[in-house]
Amino acid sequence: MRLPLLTLCLALPLPAQPWLGPYVQDVSPHRAVVQWATLGSTGAGAVRLLPDGVPVPSIVETISPAASHLPAPLYLHRAEPNHLTPGQTHRYQVTLDGLAVNPSRPLSFQTPGEETANFVVFGDSGDGGPPQRQLAALLGREPAQFALHVGDLAYWEGTFRQFAEAFFSIYPDLLTRMALFPVPGNHDYEFQDAFAYRTLFRVPTGTVDAAGEGRYYSFDWGPVHFTVLDSNQSLRAALAGSGAMLQWLEQDLAATRKPWRIVAVHHAPFPTSAAKLHDPVCALVARHITPILERHGVQLVLAGHEHIYQRTQARRAGLFSPGPAGTVYVTTGGGGSQLYPPGDAPFVVRSAGLSHFLRIQADPRRLTVQAIDAHGEQFDLTTLAAAPLLLPSGIVNAASFTPDVAPGGLISLLGWNLSVGEAAASGAVLPWDLANASVTLAGKPVGLLYASRLQLNAQLPTDAPPTAPLAIRTPAGELSASLTARPAAPGLFSVPRDSRLLAAAVHADGALVDETHPASPGEWLSLYGTGLGKVSQPPAYGQRATAIPLSTLESPVLVRVGGLAATVQFAGLAPGLWGVNQINFQVPPVHGWVKLTVTAGGSESNALEIPVR
Repeated sequence: MRLPLLTLCLALPLPAQPWLGPYVQDVSPHRAVVQWATLGSTGAGAVRLLPDGVPVPSIVETISPAASHLPAPLYLHRAEPNHLTPGQTHRYQVTLDGLAVNPSRPLSFQTPGEETANFVVFGDSGDGGPPQRQLAALLGREPAQFALHVGDLAYWEGTFRQFAEAFFSIYPDLLTRMALFPVPGNHDYEFQDAFAYRTLFRVPTGTVDAAGEGRYYSFDWGPVHFTVLDSNQSLRAALAGSGAMLQWLEQDLAATRKPWRIVAVHHAPFPTSAAKLHDPVCALVARHITPILERHGVQLVLAGHEHIYQRTQARRAGLFSPGPAGTVYVTTGGGGSQLYPPGDAPFVVRSAGLSHFLRIQADPRRLTVQAIDAHGEQFDLTTLAAAPLLLPSGIVNAASFTPDVAPGGLISLLGWNLSVGEAAASGAVLPWDLANASVTLAGKPVGLLYASRLQLNAQLPTDAPPTAPLAIRTPAGELSASLTARPAAPGLFSVPRDSRLLAAAVHADGALVDETHPASPGEWLSLYGTGLGKVSQPPAYGQRATAIPLSTLESPVLVRVGGLAATVQFAGLAPGLWGVNQINFQVPPVHGWVKLTVTAGGSESNALEIPVR
């Protein structure tokens, strides 16, 4: 008997079809990851770069129904095309059992180049409702290189089904043509310690330990170093002493040499809406993470959790300021879920309770952040510069941190973007360039002892004029300032001890004079400072001072301890160091915690303390 054609077709096994995806992950200059998942049947999958690439077979991971809470086994396919060209658009085709998936839709992704990073950012993206879909239509047309999501990708528990329905089915136009770098949100953690999130997303591993893999990571794109943090399990573990994320964060930020440093975290550290104002995890982020970011010169922090848009003033060393030097915190939690009325605070520059995403463009000198609403209209714009910036009164004595500096002494330059990394001088002669930063005074190079993004330490030339133009140069730009020097500007180095500032004074055996090793009346101590004035037989500029011959101060020095004048045996340059003054003096008959000052060239130093038994 001949069966009807329809019956025969129904009886034949159908080819496997993606249940979610395809989507692009973990793109680097020379490789990428393309993933998709099938449900119930696996199929033979592959990715082929067009027009004539060799198919790359997919590796398949099976997730059982018991683990996924789905009605059938989930098969996660992963293919990793490599030998890619940096900074290029790569077209690709996904096949299952030899048949093209979505043959009518062009699939492509971009690899990072060196000069630019153009990306979109959104977060708290919703539960599949109309606001999320309206924003998704705009995102699908954005000409970005990649996307960054700041968490809560799948409401409400972050299950496999919720990821399929409220995330992957909403953004097919975006996910097939650009890499997505996700941040884990608190809702993504609801399902079995973020099991679905950590299974479905492939993120860079780098230097992250096994416990942190898939939770926090970093990557470079063009001139930007991105650091993605986990403010959920990994933060809790770090604060409990059983996790490495905060230590890793310090190392990660210290290692990068990119001119831009952007950190993404789910929980906004400075919430203002009534819904999140007293959120305890936001408070933990503010208390334990933001000091690390500001210490390492991070320029931009992107967060979600709070369903609003909010941009702050720049913040440095724990203080917000209207000036440009500091870390700007942007909350972008308006990705499509219900919105909160924004709050208010003195540090907020702009806030809004509306659906939105961010369009960010960066080159080595400038970073622009546009906030775009659900109608495609820009409602906020801010531009950051990577060029170096000096703080007001940012030229100080390296010992006392007062504005008084002197020729031959050490100075500190305090600011923002002052170098592209951290480095210290070594060898016999001070370098003119350190961590890609250089300084000139009256057009002549200045020797550098230390460079970081927030501080440069340098030695002034012994012939520095009373007033001269100073310039700082980095690959991202140049700044100019005016330096005023005095013939003598004594500053004493200090050592913090609880609420006290101890003078950097040592016993004959080199031990620091402190509460454990106090000085004794009649004892000879060595005290260290800078800027005490001209010396005889100075070393060549940039070279360390020598013991033979000693470089001694040409003018007399007065040391007062507890108000009494001390006998001075030697005052000059400390052998083996650059620009550091050493004073050997005898402790007068005083007792207890006493004040210590030095006067040189008619100027008195900062007052510090030493204990005398």
